[in-house]
Amino acid sequence: MLQEKRTGDFDLDGTLVNISANFMAAANAFFRSLGHGDMLGADNTPTVFHGGESM
Repeated sequence: MLQEKRTGDFDLDGTLVNISANFMAAANAFFRSLGHGDMLGADNTPTVFHGGESM
């Protein structure tokens, strides 16, 4: 029997450099839809700004 699983995929290779605030807002919306609340804030901006290499 197959189970439904909800997932989210994000491209973190640095191409989102200029939209880190939008990325975090979208990610937080996704987290809220799963019942987790906001998980990213201003203190995460440096990490998001530098893409996947910094993560």
